[in-house]
Amino acid sequence: MIDPDNPVVRLVMQSNEAEVASDHDRQRALLREAWEAAATPYERAVAAHYIARIQPTSAGSHHWNRDALDHARQAPPEAVRPLMPSLHLAFAESLERVGSLDRAAEAYRDAIQAASGLPQAEGYARAAQDGLGRVGERA
Repeated sequence: MIDPDNPVVRLVMQSNEAEVASDHDRQRALLREAWEAAATPYERAVAAHYIARIQPTSAGSHHWNRDALDHARQAPPEAVRPLMPSLHLAFAESLERVGSLDRAAEAYRDAIQAASGLPQAEGYARAAQDGLGRVGERA
């Protein structure tokens, strides 16, 4: 589970609340603050993962999703294990959107593997299976 007591995570959760309230300026400001406050690979992975969601272009989203995964790989595995299925899935989806279907298929398989053994990640595994089916049809 993501650490709800972490200050960066709290900023990200506040940004989600701003998104629900359609206060996109506040959402962006909170995510900028989260990124600037992020001091560890775990915190940078979390912040980048959410920043990717607000990018106006597929290329921008892909950049931040790749950045989130890069930071997560530098964090202690036990800290990011619950986050990895979501990170891999978002990265795979961004690869699919930029047209890199072979790499997207690989990333979808990584998402499935990351979700393995995490009961709370079954939805990510299903979404990755769906993505794998989509890119397999187009590749």
